[in-house]
Amino acid sequence: AAVKEWKQGAKLYRAIFTQKGEKYTAVYTTDGAWVRTEHDIRKEELLKAVHRTLLTGTYSGWEIDDVEEHRTPTHTQLFKVDVKNTSKKAELFLLPDGTVVKEEVKERKGKDERKN
Repeated sequence: AAVKEWKQGAKLYRAIFTQKGEKYTAVYTTDGAWVRTEHDIRKEELLKAVHRTLLTGTYSGWEIDDVEEHRTPTHTQLFKVDVKNTSKKAELFLLPDGTVVKEEVKERKGKDERKN
């Protein structure tokens, strides 16, 4: 795949490319070490075990807001799922077997505080 765009941040570089008609982002350190590759997927594409964890675990009843598939040096497949309910939002990282390996929960901003 040919890189369409490079973006430089303070600590990371991002290479944006298309593969098989889908947009991907590869992330590297300033030293050139690969951090991860990510791309958006539909929630219907989540593996059954991951979907089961979302339906029956701590975040049962929360709305799935965004889903990405990641590949990292330590995980050949990892799912980043953003979920929300009326008062909180969470960023979850799950293994293909549905195990949550990282989660970050935050309070949602009030209606008047949200950015337009």
